[in-house]
Amino acid sequence: MKIKYQYIEDEGLVIQRYTGKCNHEDYLIYLKNITTEPWWNSTKKILTDFRSFDMIPCINNIKKVSEANNKYITIAYHNVQIVNAPRATAITHLFQHEVGDSQIIYDYCSTLEHAIQSLDINMDIDQIESIIQSL
Repeated sequence: MKIKYQYIEDEGLVIQRYTGKCNHEDYLIYLKNITTEPWWNSTKKILTDFRSFDMIPCINNIKKVSEANNKYITIAYHNVQIVNAPRATAITHLFQHEVGDSQIIYDYCSTLEHAIQSLDINMDIDQIESIIQSL
C-alpha cells in the first residue's frame, strides 16, 4: 500500500492518492507522518483518490482505521473520496458510517469534477489530474 500526497497551500488542500492493497500498518505510518507535517493544522480540504486502490483487505479493519483516525486527527476538514467500483463505494460508505460524528465531513463520488465542486477548489480538472498522476 502506498499513499502519496501533496499540499496546496493556497487552497488549504491535500491531494492524496492511494495505490496497492489496503494494509492497516501502512495506514498507521501514513497517519503519523501526515499529521506531523508543518502544514497539517492548516488543512481544510482533502481530495482522496481511491481509483487505483484495492480496498477489499480493509473490510476487516474498518473499526481499527476509524480508531486510528480518532487518535491522530484533531482538526476539522472536508474529505471527498473518489471511488470507481461498487465494492470501493460500499467499503467507503461503511468507513464513513463507522467514523460517524467526527469533526471530519466525508463525501464520496465517482468523478473528479464532482470532487472539485464539492470541495470548492479553485483549480481546473487538468491541474488536479496532473497532480494526482504525479503522485
